[in-house]
Amino acid sequence: DRVAAAATALLQAAPDEFVVLGFSLGGFVALDALRTAPDRVAGVILLSGNAFPDDQANADVRRAEVAAGRAEGLRVAGQLLCLPPVRRRMIL
Repeated sequence: DRVAAAATALLQAAPDEFVVLGFSLGGFVALDALRTAPDRVAGVILLSGNAFPDDQANADVRRAEVAAGRAEGLRVAGQLLCLPPVRRRMIL
């Protein structure tokens, strides 16, 4: 699991006690570090993420956005990300 591996690497590199900021997928890493070592993580800040796994519809949209970015370039993926989720589903 890549999230668990990233959390392990974070804990190996971090000081004995720290506050972790997780952006997007990094939020899952931050929460996994907190779950793994609650005595070391003094706080967690989540930006553009959440504490819940993707539901299937959101995961499908996210995967389509990644595919669009790979196929069409980041400009197109960035344009899709600026749209509300309902609009993105209509386009993809």
